[in-house]
Amino acid sequence: MAEIQRCYKSVLSKWLGGRKEFTLLYQATRDGCSASVFHQKCNGKGPTVTLLYNTAGYVFGGYTSIAWTATTITCVCGYAASYPPDTTKWTCSYCGAKGNESYLSTTSQYSNDPAAFIFRLTDKKSFKPKFYRVKQAGNAVIQNSLNGPCFGSDLQPFTKTVTKTDNYFQGNGSINVGTHYNMAGDDNTVFCGNNVQYTDIEVYQVTESEGKHFASASADGAWRKTGQVNCQMLQSYIERFTPPEGSKVKAVNMLLLGAVGAGKSSFFNSINSVFQGEITGLARSGSADRSLTTTYRRYRVKSNVTGDTLKIRFCDTRGLECDGGLDLVDLIAVVEGHIPDRLQFNPTAPINSDCTGYNSSPSPDDKIHCIAFVIDGTTVDVFPEKILHAIKSLQQRINTKGIPQVIILTKADKVCMEVQENVGDMFNSATIGDLVEQAGHLFGLPRSCVFPVKNYEDEVEVDKLVHMPLLLCLKQVLRFADDYLQDSISSD
Repeated sequence: MAEIQRCYKSVLSKWLGGRKEFTLLYQATRDGCSASVFHQKCNGKGPTVTLLYNTAGYVFGGYTSIAWTATTITCVCGYAASYPPDTTKWTCSYCGAKGNESYLSTTSQYSNDPAAFIFRLTDKKSFKPKFYRVKQAGNAVIQNSLNGPCFGSDLQPFTKTVTKTDNYFQGNGSINVGTHYNMAGDDNTVFCGNNVQYTDIEVYQVTESEGKHFASASADGAWRKTGQVNCQMLQSYIERFTPPEGSKVKAVNMLLLGAVGAGKSSFFNSINSVFQGEITGLARSGSADRSLTTTYRRYRVKSNVTGDTLKIRFCDTRGLECDGGLDLVDLIAVVEGHIPDRLQFNPTAPINSDCTGYNSSPSPDDKIHCIAFVIDGTTVDVFPEKILHAIKSLQQRINTKGIPQVIILTKADKVCMEVQENVGDMFNSATIGDLVEQAGHLFGLPRSCVFPVKNYEDEVEVDKLVHMPLLLCLKQVLRFADDYLQDSISSD
């Protein structure tokens, strides 16, 4: 059964005024894009949220606090029948007409709902939530047995039955925003890209949450306690860190590994920004279907306070992809230190000893000392199986080597509206606490190895509230790497 994505749940709950639960009632890809099935599954179920996904990457929909209901449908002969019949097999008991929805008609009935609103959650796959209040409450919802969920005359996705073609349902209703809902100047293009090709349509029942969430929050509400530590203390610790004597390591090598678009290059840029005191963009980052990182890079960070270079290298690779990207052979070669800085990856062939610059005899200083799985926090609920399998395969190989692993959850601010408004609430958000627990379970790592962060994306100036989660993550990585190196020394 599909679950509403955590970031959608968070913002919808905020708009609805409290922690809510969302139970899937209807899904077009599962149940068929059929008005009769929609009504059979959703009528009388109380408040609902409808989500529509289109081929342009928009997620949008509507909320109503009242239940969907049936209206009387009528055969063309004038005979009225109680709903619901099966409109594809219905036979009129009066004239015998059957088997075609064109024989049926119905009268729309408007329902009053001052609490109704329509909304957009994503814009071209980018999470940009915005909601629009009803301005004519008496026309908030249209009840029509031959239509799917209708929000006034503004949002009417489909009528009767739509067959899926080319991986989408072609909407045969209409979108005309601004009629019964206050769009504040936004039009169809802003709302949904003016696209009615639906990859899926979902309707969720909305109920009050029973309050079951991350159970390890402290008495003051924090799920992760940071004690009396502050950014200056953390930054000073990191600046003073040196690998243990006898490890033959000049600097800790931290491998950043994640799917395309997860934010691993942005994570390095954010760390660099912290220590430079201004927003930087040394590592190439952005939005693309394929990895923007095409070479293996070992980045260093210099502190603008001490003037010294940190004793940590951030090792950036191509992003993992469901179809292409780094394979296990390449990953093992990176972990074992065979790959020199600035090696260009070949997308058609794995790395081998014949590659230019291949290091056949890596020293401890060449090898990876900690692996950070960089995960887009908004995708934990729907993490790609192929990429998860690749990560699990790598974990099986490196677990025997004892190399420490952490999870960096980027875009944590987009998972929780409270954190989006105030990054300082990162460790007080039950939603983030839930996410940390889920991510740890997904990758088989304890919660103490999972670090939610916000990368610098829109900002043009640094912010101490953004620094704190980043620095806590980096300090723990250095601690884990130090333990690993100390153990390596004792085993020699």
